Amino acid sequence: MLEEEMQEASPRAKNQMERIQNAVSRMNNLIRDILGYSQLSRKTDVYRKTKLDNIMEEVLADFDLILEEKKGRVEYADLPVIDAIPLQMVQLFHNLISNALKYSKPDVPPIIVISSTILASEEAESLELSSASGSFHKITIKDNGIGFPQEYAQKIFNIFQRLHGKMEYAGTGIGLAMCKKIADNHHGAIYAESVEGEGSVFTVILPEKQQKSKV
Repeated sequence: MLEEEMQEASPRAKNQMERIQNAVSRMNNLIRDILGYSQLSRKTDVYRKTKLDNIMEEVLADFDLILEEKKGRVEYADLPVIDAIPLQMVQLFHNLISNALKYSKPDVPPIIVISSTILASEEAESLELSSASGSFHKITIKDNGIGFPQEYAQKIFNIFQRLHGKMEYAGTGIGLAMCKKIADNHHGAIYAESVEGEGSVFTVILPEKQQKSKV
């Protein structure tokens, strides 16, 4: 209503109104992401046999428009079937793909390649992952975006952490923290490797079987 009343207002007043609207939008996004993060701590979610190829189909449906606009593509095939909380898998891959698209180069079509291999036992030991969970799957999400200095590879998974200003890239700084929380919930791990200007590789380690009860 106030905005309608200000149609004939001065440019300064209109600018102030726009700033208020932007601040409200950022706060709405922040509240939404904080609620999403807090819900990851629920103990009532059940692990189910989950085909990650099906999860990717669901996730990519949300990115049809932006991929068309950016002339980008996401490549994946033969992702594993694991014991997982399906909704959290959707959140995990949605955040990682969204992150790759957000930090794509403005003049280069984004290409995101997702692949999976069985984790070597020595690497599982180095990551201090429990052998009681059996085999682990190593899933990599590689992009050709702007990348970041490797010195920030751990810092980016901290909640509210941003490497760029809010005017450069939208976001609340919670997305990658959610990814880490989801990996922890599944008794796995996540880490990133990057070269500034050359893209990034996010690696998610997830066990094939969960030790606790599942359906």
